[in-house]
Amino acid sequence: MKSALTLFLFSLFLTGVFGDDVESVSVMEGDSVTLNTYTIIKSNEIIEWKFRDVSIARINRGSSKTVVTVQNEGAFKDRLQLDNQTGVLKIMKIRITDSGPFTLEIRSNKITSKTFNLIVSAGPVKSVSVLEGDSVTLHTGVPEPQRYDVVQWRFGHLNSPIAEINRKTRQSFTSNTDEGFRDRLQLDYWTGSLNIRNIRTKHTGDYEFDISTSKHTIHKSFTVTVHDTVKSVSVKEGKSVTLNSSLTEIQPDDLMHWMFKDSQIAEIYKADDRFSTSDGPKGRLKLDHQTGSLTITDTRFTDSGLYELKISSIRRTIYRRITVTVSGLSPVAVAGIVIAVAAVVAVVAAVIYYRRKISKLKKQASELKEWIYKWRILSVIEGESITLNPDEEHKEDKLVWMFRGSCIAEGKISAHNFTVHDDLPDGRFKGRLKLDRQTGSLIIPITRTTDTGVYELLITRMGKSSLKRFSVTVFAQKHEMETKSVKEGESVTLETCVAKIKKAEQIQWKFGLTPLAKIRRGTKKISPFADKILQGRLKLHHKTGSLIIKNSRPTDAGVYLLYNIEGGNITTKLFRVKVESTDNTNNPVEESVRKSTDNRNNPVEESVRINNPEENVPLKSVDVP
Repeated sequence: MKSALTLFLFSLFLTGVFGDDVESVSVMEGDSVTLNTYTIIKSNEIIEWKFRDVSIARINRGSSKTVVTVQNEGAFKDRLQLDNQTGVLKIMKIRITDSGPFTLEIRSNKITSKTFNLIVSAGPVKSVSVLEGDSVTLHTGVPEPQRYDVVQWRFGHLNSPIAEINRKTRQSFTSNTDEGFRDRLQLDYWTGSLNIRNIRTKHTGDYEFDISTSKHTIHKSFTVTVHDTVKSVSVKEGKSVTLNSSLTEIQPDDLMHWMFKDSQIAEIYKADDRFSTSDGPKGRLKLDHQTGSLTITDTRFTDSGLYELKISSIRRTIYRRITVTVSGLSPVAVAGIVIAVAAVVAVVAAVIYYRRKISKLKKQASELKEWIYKWRILSVIEGESITLNPDEEHKEDKLVWMFRGSCIAEGKISAHNFTVHDDLPDGRFKGRLKLDRQTGSLIIPITRTTDTGVYELLITRMGKSSLKRFSVTVFAQKHEMETKSVKEGESVTLETCVAKIKKAEQIQWKFGLTPLAKIRRGTKKISPFADKILQGRLKLHHKTGSLIIKNSRPTDAGVYLLYNIEGGNITTKLFRVKVESTDNTNNPVEESVRKSTDNRNNPVEESVRINNPEENVPLKSVDVP
């Protein structure tokens, strides 16, 4: 609370003293940042950098020689670099205590100044340990990365980047260097995150990430260690086997999923102290609460197969695969037993199959309901209103709404006590948040692209807490888009307007920014999200790539994004889907989206730019993974 108040006072100070000439820079603890001066120092000029009105670096060209002074003691000891030609200041290994105003003053005949408001958040671990053959994604963790001009990834001693995005030229590339990255790198054009597939031990090392505007550059570093370890284990039937996560300790923001034969069998999320296993191998799964390793007790032949682990956090995503082989009697003995009991098994198997089938369907329905209860995917157009609805009564509960680690609203319905904290240091929500005093819903009446992100609702009831998450995407849209209206239970088709997909052409679909489906080189793929939310209701036309949603539901309402990629060029198109519910009280998505005053009902195909309302230019020559 004290730190939040301090940041609030800084915000008031900056607004009152410097007006609008303040650049907000959000970084994570441990990162580095370069603050630009936009000039070459002239003779008789004095360049001075101050932190909270205390001088920390200075260049004086007012005398016969240039005098450069950098604070080399105290809080900034050995962490400042000053360019004596331009006055550009680099602050290394950022700390939480560095939060606040950095002011540049240029003095000659007159004094000009520029202030950078540095906002430092606690940073997650930047070291990643993986097994050879696994895949890893290094996440940037930068708010609104689409607003930056240049993104670069470097590896070890290599001087040239291994991946780069230049938003001014609408181009991106990944390296085919001798370091063995050929066909292994994928660069996310929107977030700047880097995915390394089928990683090898030679890829062990330091990865540097730079993201720049004309005014400042943020520097991040990751250490990746690749272990040459066999990822197959054998165990005798009846014994126990442990599948090692290779983590020494689960980090607070780690989300872990263990999968077996495309079904989730265990989940860990340390942030809300969640450790759970499925009823698959009933009562035979155990999780290590420190490392996330999975132990299977009393193993059986049916436990043999491929186990997959996904570890996700703000900075990285790691995938691991372990093959388990459960052995027992010799093949000859097993064959004899099988022949002897084949008749009995045939009869019993049919009964067991149908019972298991019914049990599995019930379980899937229960899991789906629970998953939807915990997560909501919402997408709107900039300027529209959106409501994040808890979906059940919370009259006696304490409700706390969070956005990127900051409390933005809280209240208790029964006590008629509501508080909105729309005074974040970057000013993104100022005057734009409301709380429904009857339901506790969070309302943003006029959305902006900067509202895109994950919102969390912490619900405290009788000393116990639970968490709900809302993934919100706000699209920048200056013209019209195609709108599809459908009644609940009917099907809706989103057409690509492509007669037949070419061999080199790719089609990708997203709901908001959440991947749904894609066609690449003639292969169709439905994302895990679609499997979870749109079970059996989503189809992709194999010739045209058109998206078909069957048996539509209110939760399907929102904005869908189509990518058409061919020859390095990308065109995009937006679709607004409206689902008319038979019961409006159960339509949290459709009711949360209200039309803005703009006329947006005429269908027009266009290229759109997400999270960048200043630009309205078709995307070209973009390598989107």
